[in-house]
Amino acid sequence: MRRSIGLLVVAGLLVGASPVLSASPPEIVINDDEADARYDCSGTYAGASVVINGSKNTVALTGTCNVLTINANHNKVSVETIASIVIKGRENSVTYEKAAKGATPKVTDLGKGNTVKKAKKDKKVK
Repeated sequence: MRRSIGLLVVAGLLVGASPVLSASPPEIVINDDEADARYDCSGTYAGASVVINGSKNTVALTGTCNVLTINANHNKVSVETIASIVIKGRENSVTYEKAAKGATPKVTDLGKGNTVKKAKKDKKVK
């Protein structure tokens, strides 16, 4: 009996059937207020989700980010490539260069006075 259980586990690992071994995407969390920050959603943070909990920040995100969530107010965010944007705060501004899939990222705006727009062709995230 032990021998067959061991074989089943090994077989499951060989075909990648074990969800326990899969790692979740990294998350970048910004809790500061009035910060000027830059993060790269590639390399170590490939496909990262970004959460902004602080207010009055200026944030530049390069690479391809998965989800940008803004829970606070008066943030200015520029992002190179993004799949989804969720805004729960007020008076936030998000500018993106391109969507990860399709023509535009999925946007959920639950706040007030927020703007999400595509960057002009000559404006790159720096």
